[in-house]
Amino acid sequence: MRFTLHLSKQVSTVHRRLYAVVAGVWLLIASLSAAARAADDDWPMWRHDAGRSGTTSLELADKLHLHWVRELPTPEPAWPDQAKLDFDDHYEPVVADGRLFIGSPLTDRLTAYRTDTGEELWHFQADGPIRFAPAVADGRVFFTSDDGYLYCLAADTGQLLWRFRGGPSDRKILGNHRLISTWPARGAPVVADGVVYFAASIWPFMGIFVHAVDAETGAAIWTNDGTGSIFIKQPHDSDSFAGIAPQGPLVVAGNRLLVPGGRSVPACFDRHSGKLLYYHLAANKRIGGWRVSANDRFFFNGGRVFELETGRGVETIRGSVVFDDQRLYNFDNTFDPRYNVFSLADAKVVVERKKDRRGRVRERFKLDMDELAEIEAPGGDALLKAGSRIYGGTTNRVVAIELTSNGESDNSADDHRDSDDDDDNSADDDEEEESNARIVWEAEVEGPAVRLIAADDRLFVVTRRGK
Repeated sequence: MRFTLHLSKQVSTVHRRLYAVVAGVWLLIASLSAAARAADDDWPMWRHDAGRSGTTSLELADKLHLHWVRELPTPEPAWPDQAKLDFDDHYEPVVADGRLFIGSPLTDRLTAYRTDTGEELWHFQADGPIRFAPAVADGRVFFTSDDGYLYCLAADTGQLLWRFRGGPSDRKILGNHRLISTWPARGAPVVADGVVYFAASIWPFMGIFVHAVDAETGAAIWTNDGTGSIFIKQPHDSDSFAGIAPQGPLVVAGNRLLVPGGRSVPACFDRHSGKLLYYHLAANKRIGGWRVSANDRFFFNGGRVFELETGRGVETIRGSVVFDDQRLYNFDNTFDPRYNVFSLADAKVVVERKKDRRGRVRERFKLDMDELAEIEAPGGDALLKAGSRIYGGTTNRVVAIELTSNGESDNSADDHRDSDDDDDNSADDDEEEESNARIVWEAEVEGPAVRLIAADDRLFVVTRRGK
């Protein structure tokens, strides 16, 4: 289905063709801000940064207008029957220097597009599916593939600068009706301080390989190849040889490197030496997943908050989570759809001690943090924070939430507001003061919004086929 849209005069005086949004499409909604680009104008990694915070200081304009839509083939996930392994059932782009980079698990290509027009600039052909977001740093694009390699390309031309094999050889195996590496590189790259980290192999008994590589030269800094056969307690409370099975974007938090385990909690390594610090598989049983993010105190995975220092679970927070240095933003769709804002800077772990029926003292750890705001609203399956606003996406809808009062005090979007918003005597202000948040913009999209990106003065929305 096709139809024609006449863009506003502010954007263009010509007609542009707009395609119906279907599975695997990423949709661009661009702001009309004429201000100079912010220093934090890029979205160079999955969820923006090495900690995967999902936040940026970039302030988007009050009203966003559709610029273009690009249609891509429907992805075929590696694990279609595994709900926790849905990392490749949609596309995961990143944005840097006016270019949008996106890998394909179907064509095995990494492609660069212009952010202002959607025009293809170049593409690079790998030897296997590209299932995770690339990472961009210092003019270079890094990505992993099921062919077992970490690739480094020039961001402006797509030229191959170097590649690094994650496994011990180029031996192939049949996987998802394709010939792929026996050790596919599904520990997606993260870049910090001139070092790119990634992992290869998904079967512990075949060996697991976690690498730190010099981002400029491709030279190995360290490799940990001993975590596939460690004698640890399993979720069924029996000891056995097993290990981490890397699947998901790696995370850097201070001196620590978190390696997602696909369906389990992540393993934690010293990122300078590669030494394994902890992997609490049995303690967390069925908790976990490929989505991991962290700051210098906590990491978030599988609907739980964990202490970074110990790996100990301290709180349950369901739904989508993003955070900055001061606050934690959460969309919870468990009962009534709502956005929550918590004070993360003052959060502390407390211990509750209770006696069980046999008189034994049991300890339970909890995270004590203040709730600053709450608003009941749909939209938030996809979530980010850009500047002073939260952006949430759900089926057929994207919204912008502006926090007010004690929900967010340093709102740099004040210059965009109408003077009527500052009327202390209005009934609307009384309602805002009570809820601390309000919807200030929304737009319709076709299909579920599964990823949002704020970069280059634009909001990018990734969608997939409706359920």
